[in-house]
Amino acid sequence: MLKLKKNVILILAAALVLCQAGCTLPFMKGQKNDEDVSFDYTGKYEMDTLIFEGDGHLTEIAVDDYSSANFQYDDLEQYIKNSVDQFNLKESSKKIAFLQYTDDNGIIKSAIRYSNVDAYNKFNNFESEFSLYDAEKINEKYSSGEMYVVATFTDATGGDALSTDINQPGLMMYMTDEAINFKVDGGKILYVKNGTFSDDGSVITSGRDRAIIVFSLGY
Repeated sequence: MLKLKKNVILILAAALVLCQAGCTLPFMKGQKNDEDVSFDYTGKYEMDTLIFEGDGHLTEIAVDDYSSANFQYDDLEQYIKNSVDQFNLKESSKKIAFLQYTDDNGIIKSAIRYSNVDAYNKFNNFESEFSLYDAEKINEKYSSGEMYVVATFTDATGGDALSTDINQPGLMMYMTDEAINFKVDGGKILYVKNGTFSDDGSVITSGRDRAIIVFSLGY
């Protein structure tokens, strides 16, 4: 039974990776959808946050302070909506969805959902990467010539873990150069390189070095 469960986790994880390469995933049964205008997507977030959802979608919460701005930004919401529409038209598919926009005395928050990391990268001109956890791929990134480097991660307790010692089946990794608060909905972040854990289990990256976040899914 344990072996079967591990195989199921690996199959589901591999399916998510394939979908991240470009397919459009349907919303999960019972999940909040694009038409749920009453749901407050942005309220509790105070910084830019990227949420990896259990079905492979990504939800981006952008937080900007325009309270001391000396220019008008009244048309910002419409600009975001138009940008989303133009992107989907160019892709000939609904790859991203506008969810919410709020203005609280100049603190602007917006929420956009992406079908996969490819859509997220294209829309924002980023080079983030999502894949199954691969210690060898990570170590090669930090190695040079004959000098082979084994990458060191930090776990949620503040302890160190070598990349080669992380061997739980079905783990995912997310790599990014962006300063972001990364959260997994329906899973758990286990390790991070070039980032710090928050009290709520999310990870904050600085954007100064490429961060690698290793997480499990709650299947």
